[in-house]
Amino acid sequence: MDTKIARKWLCNWESVPKGMNLQDCLSIIQNYLMASDMEVRILKQTSLKTGEEKFFVSIRSEMGLVRQETEVEIAEGTFEWLYAITGTNALLKDRFVIQEETVGEFNVDMYYDQKLNIIGKEFPDAETAKQFIPPAWFGEEVTDNSKFKAQSLWKELNGVEF
Repeated sequence: MDTKIARKWLCNWESVPKGMNLQDCLSIIQNYLMASDMEVRILKQTSLKTGEEKFFVSIRSEMGLVRQETEVEIAEGTFEWLYAITGTNALLKDRFVIQEETVGEFNVDMYYDQKLNIIGKEFPDAETAKQFIPPAWFGEEVTDNSKFKAQSLWKELNGVEF
């Protein structure tokens, strides 16, 4: 598994400064095969810039700033088969990939069913992540708040016990 280091903040879309460099917008369908301390997710990502579709299985462990993750691209037919056997509602979100001069690259995930926007920013190491000072418009940090994990949003959407 690869180590992923990321922080997350709540986002009021209206407070995001205009004129930043939008790299891409991905329409994402995300569902779960297993949702506990270890999660197994399936994802369909469609680039709204190029129209390209990609499909993934992702395995994650742990929560918070540093976690382990493996992501493997799969065929569309494999995704469709796995999606059919879940029998659950998927998370639907758009991910705006933005490049900004002082912040660098970050994402804004807009979750439609939850009416929730979350900023995510990845870092090369934990020390850089801890030293990062977000701009005021990033909003409240939720990196360690399990309520704002995608898995928790999916469980709430599907009425799954926590």
